[in-house]
Amino acid sequence: MKTGKGNYEMFHHQALHTLKDKNGRLHQSVNIHTNIHHITQKNPYTVLVVGIGERNDFHQMQYRNNENIELPHVQLTKRETEILSLLALGKSSRQISEMLDISYHTITTHRKNILAKTNCNKVSELVKKAFEWALI
Repeated sequence: MKTGKGNYEMFHHQALHTLKDKNGRLHQSVNIHTNIHHITQKNPYTVLVVGIGERNDFHQMQYRNNENIELPHVQLTKRETEILSLLALGKSSRQISEMLDISYHTITTHRKNILAKTNCNKVSELVKKAFEWALI
């Protein structure tokens, strides 16, 4: 994380979801950032997801070092990003058109534009790239 002094330092991030809507979308969370730069300056690129309370799930994900990877510059509109997020949730074009109260044909046009801008051939490839490129 970049500090107020302009330096990049290691932080430990913790988040607790405190409010979700009826569709399970996050509306509020408590976030704690702890500077651990004095403990380590080496990023292990590891993410741990641990359930609390009645949930006892545990997931550990290891990511490769992306420091030398330059992400492509993709400019999506606000509406395209909204549609991409819904596609990532597994929604169909028909479902998205009903949710956003816009024409099915408008959704398919947005999908075609998003696929073209990201140089993807199918939605599964698009969703993978969208997460890798931090588009959503």
